[in-house]
Amino acid sequence: ARHEDAALAAYSDRVGRKVYGDQRRISIPLPKEGPVQALGTVFPAPLASCLSQIDAEAERIGKEAGIEPSSMKRIGNNYYEVDEPFFRLTGFVDGLVDLPRKTAKHAKGDELGDETVVLEVKHRMGKVKEPPEIYDIVQLSSYCRALGCTRGELVQCLRVGASATSVGTLHITPVDFREGSHDRTGWDRHVLPGLYCMAAAVYEARENPGLRVQLLAEQDPKMRIELVRQVCEHLR
Repeated sequence: ARHEDAALAAYSDRVGRKVYGDQRRISIPLPKEGPVQALGTVFPAPLASCLSQIDAEAERIGKEAGIEPSSMKRIGNNYYEVDEPFFRLTGFVDGLVDLPRKTAKHAKGDELGDETVVLEVKHRMGKVKEPPEIYDIVQLSSYCRALGCTRGELVQCLRVGASATSVGTLHITPVDFREGSHDRTGWDRHVLPGLYCMAAAVYEARENPGLRVQLLAEQDPKMRIELVRQVCEHLR
């Protein structure tokens, strides 16, 4: 946590903007009906304003209505309620920052407005990964989808040469999550359906004691992989 705070502080100094929302909880209930239903009802549309503004307005409304502070961000995120969800998409965001929009124009004229960018911090001991590992992009994309953000930045901190006054090398990889982008399309078409398949496989293993015994007892790695493929359709 100490290294992560230092990396976020160094990032904030570089971009000249305050980082907020560190360790913001993500917990989205996903419906049993499947990915199409989830995309159409659960995940928020791309934000029209910054999360900091939405949170501030939600807090104001919450105070006027006498709602507990812990519930105020839920209003801002505006998640669709799901009875008996199939599973949940959960995690903690490392940080958020409001940066100038790269494409959309501000309603007042030619001035560019701000948009919220999701930050994911990774510490490296050997070298910076460029291009980043796919699982780091999937994690960051998941948070973007959950919050309705269309941009993310993977902040890699290479701690070689770090000192009391420096975190080492800070490398920033932007992730475009706008509608129609490569990462957003890949998440919607492959990652989310894969999550549903994995959840279904876990439930199947829970209901099948024989399968659980096979998975635990099989010592041949190749045979174990084959067993997993039998219950995980997306891995076949």
